[in-house]
Amino acid sequence: MNDEPRKQLLEIVKIFEIEVLEEPRILEGLLKDFCRNSKKEIFSIVIASKEEFVKQLTVNDNNENFPQYNKIVGLSHKLQENYGISEEISFWAVETI
Repeated sequence: MNDEPRKQLLEIVKIFEIEVLEEPRILEGLLKDFCRNSKKEIFSIVIASKEEFVKQLTVNDNNENFPQYNKIVGLSHKLQENYGISEEISFWAVETI
């Protein structure tokens, strides 16, 4: 797994604010500019953005019985089932976004 897209995503968010994660096309272009050789990682991040995972991860559902880790696992499974993304990359993408 290449962590360069994760590092670049942090820099992109610092520059463009967190709202850039809600703009999949812009996000994809920026990631491709900075780390074009990480196609799987970029694809998975962009799909997570299109599926609005950031909103789902940041929503405060006030349910202490459903920790953040469970949300990450659930969204990871969604990427696997709906897009055929491997378990490793899907989990990495959800943690990254």
